[in-house]
Amino acid sequence: MGRAVRNDRKWQIVQMPFPPTELRCALLERRSRSAAGVMGEAKRQVIYVGYHSDELWRSGWLVHEGPQESFAAQLLSDLDAIGCDLDLE
Repeated sequence: MGRAVRNDRKWQIVQMPFPPTELRCALLERRSRSAAGVMGEAKRQVIYVGYHSDELWRSGWLVHEGPQESFAAQLLSDLDAIGCDLDLE
């Protein structure tokens, strides 16, 4: 459903602990601005924030990049299954 978004913090492990023990989701809306200052059309994207832990040394919240609009019917089913009500319909 998503892929991890990289930052400067390194987990330095071969495989990320999965599934996350907690999961939140959010709907982001971005608008680009042209060189003339005109606002472009809004683009929406789902992101997931998961709490991952190797149950020893590493644990924390990681952001996972989800799909961008236009959203597939399968995404609506997946979001419903994990309890994320983003009102995408």
